[in-house]
Amino acid sequence: MKGRNFDVLAIGELNVDLIFTGLKQAPALNREIAAEKYSRALGSSTALCGANLAKLGLGVAFCTKVGDDENGHYVVDELQKRGIDTTHCKIDPASETGVTLALNWNRDRALVTVMGTISTFSLADFDIEILRSAR
Repeated sequence: MKGRNFDVLAIGELNVDLIFTGLKQAPALNREIAAEKYSRALGSSTALCGANLAKLGLGVAFCTKVGDDENGHYVVDELQKRGIDTTHCKIDPASETGVTLALNWNRDRALVTVMGTISTFSLADFDIEILRSAR
């Protein structure tokens, strides 16, 4: 397709996941519980879908907004490591990148999210004409 720069344009939220695993029980108010492991990972369904499409060989670009903070730079770098074009990722120095805390035990989990740029990302954050660049 002439004039198309990539196969897929992923538009959506981008955040960090902080994942605690190996909990023996659910968290309870006013009680501390131990986790076996902790990791930081690329978060958001949109990002994970885009990463999997890139892994399948499709050309993927991502359009989002993150804060000009450690987490924002981390998630954009993670997209780039997966071969995703981040040209359309807006870095907003006035905002913080969203973070989700995932507490996993047995087959259950509890999620706590600080929305950050997730709640403010809108059509105003990108040029709608970039849609013409995707197949």
